[in-house]
This record gives sequence, C-alpha cells and structure tokens, in this order.
Amino acid sequence: MLKTKAEKTSAMDITPKSQEILKTVMEKCGQVAKPLAHVARFGAKQVHTFIIDVDLLPEFPGESLRVHAAHSTVFDELADIKRPVVYVFEIVSAHSSKSVRDAAKSYKDKVLRAMPAFREESKVDYSSRVLYVGKVSTKSGFLARVYQHLGFWGAKKTQGMQLYHYARGLELKLELTVFEFEDDMADLLPILENTIAVHLRPLLGKHQ
Repeated sequence: MLKTKAEKTSAMDITPKSQEILKTVMEKCGQVAKPLAHVARFGAKQVHTFIIDVDLLPEFPGESLRVHAAHSTVFDELADIKRPVVYVFEIVSAHSSKSVRDAAKSYKDKVLRAMPAFREESKVDYSSRVLYVGKVSTKSGFLARVYQHLGFWGAKKTQGMQLYHYARGLELKLELTVFEFEDDMADLLPILENTIAVHLRPLLGKHQ
C-alpha cells in the first residue's frame, strides 16, 4: 500500500537510498551549524562603514573610481575586503525615501541598464531609509559589485542600482555598511541577507 503524505515513516521503512540521502543532509546540517553558531556568539568578523557622495563621483566613462580624489580612500579600503559579505546601502542625506525610489524607477523604466527588482507600490515601506541589501560570497567580487551599484560597470546587462545615471546631481549621500564574515559563511549568506532585509525593509530589490 502506498503511504499518504500525512502518514509518518519509521526508520525501518526508509530505503537504503533514502538513508544515504538523509545521512548527507544531516552531515551538511552539522557542517553549517558550526559557522552559524560562531556568528551567533561573536557576530561578524569585521564591520566597515563608508559614506558615498554620489555628486562627487567622476565622469563615466572617464576617470577611475580608484584614483578619483573624492573617494580614493574609500575604494582602496573596499578593495581590501576579500571575505564573504552582506552589505546595506542607506540614505543619509535629507531626501525622502520616495523621491529616491521614484528617481530609480524612472531610470529603470527607460531600460538602459539592468536594475534591481521593484516591488509593487503598496508593498513599499517609505518609512525605511535603507535603499538596498545585498551579499557577495566570492573573494574577489565585492569591489566589482560596488562598481555595478554605482553604475560604473561596462556591461549594461549586469544588474545594479546604477546610481550615477540618475542620482548624480541630486546631492544624494549614502552610507554603505559592510558586514564581513569568515569564508565558511559563504554558502549561508542568503540566510543572513534575507533576515537583514526583512528587518530593514529596503526600498529596492526582491526582498518582501
């Protein structure tokens, strides 16, 4: 007789193949529990905070962000971040959250460069000052991800906030907070990213 979904299966009923799969799952859970427990006890490896003045970004295409005087120190420090990270962009200038999101939406509608997802207007919490929450798990990818968000990436189909292309001239200032974790957290970043996003309610991105 076939078991229904509501019926429980005892250990004796599990096939050897199912036992092998279950063993793999249990071993994996044991492996991921250790880095999560470490973060629960000690927090992030490092926390970095940067201020980015969009009006002071150089012309694009043109001068490199790494050598541009206004933000050269910022990008030198960003380049040194090599571990897995979860990051948060927050509006710190006097702009309303709605005005910044509207500027981003107007640019997205032009379909000039790939932009993050936009939730329905009814699901946006404009009391939030957080513009975006994201993650990068690769050792060499974080500085490149920042370039993509600022709109300084050559490939137009690479998704990012593209800030230069609609926010330069608005006197928009952002605080970028970067939570850096040990390498063994790389595969677990989606859990942290989603937890932080649910708490902060970013204006842009897929998080609900």
